[in-house]
Amino acid sequence: MKTNFMGFLTNFYLKHLRKLERNIGCRLAFSYIPANFIQGWASVDMTKTWTRFGLNASGINYFTMGAVSSDKSTRFDPKSPLYQSWLGGYLVTSPNFQKWSVSDHWKLAEADQKKWLGYWYGDPNPECKILNFERIDSVNISGYAGELYECSIATHSDVGATSVGATIKISFKILSSIFNSSSSGLDIQGLNFIPHPSIQTYELVELKGYFVILQISPIVRIVLYANGIISRNNLKTDTYSVLKSELLKSLKSISILKT
Repeated sequence: MKTNFMGFLTNFYLKHLRKLERNIGCRLAFSYIPANFIQGWASVDMTKTWTRFGLNASGINYFTMGAVSSDKSTRFDPKSPLYQSWLGGYLVTSPNFQKWSVSDHWKLAEADQKKWLGYWYGDPNPECKILNFERIDSVNISGYAGELYECSIATHSDVGATSVGATIKISFKILSSIFNSSSSGLDIQGLNFIPHPSIQTYELVELKGYFVILQISPIVRIVLYANGIISRNNLKTDTYSVLKSELLKSLKSISILKT
């Protein structure tokens, strides 16, 4: 019965996402994912989160994270080069893009990270602050022109909560099912998203990574992101230099498909 109910919830949510994609007119798909990441992706409606943070935007976040080892994504393992690494993209629609600066596009990620830390992982004071933002190139991805930036961000690790409530557990089970639906052969489980206990809870981390803005139409844009870390609690810990070439290869390989 529980399995059937979870399947119902997942299918209901996936139908909602497909409808949103049709309304926007396109969707994202990962053509190449580095080997040490989960070989599939989740998709989540970001509209309520962005609205809550004052952004007149709606859309979907497509993302993946470190592969599973010892029942946990390596995103949550401080010893892994995938610790706190993201790889993903936002499909966004807004009537106000003509007024948006580059920093307004960044606010999409800021809202996402703060929601992830606070709501999902219990961080009492979620932090996410841009430190540096530099344009480095023009790009063409799946036939759409855009700008590639490199940025660094001060935020918290999501490793802190050693237990989660029933509602979050259900959400993680749905998230795992969405991952599994994206690619055959995956067997992601909800428990893969619950970190092991750690002495360092919600530690300060500095992320460094890529940020891409693509214009699809006057009211539709895609914002891609990928990162490693360059410090933990102000001590140098550089995974970005190890990951950056594969992260950029993955971003440049993303497919933008009409719906």
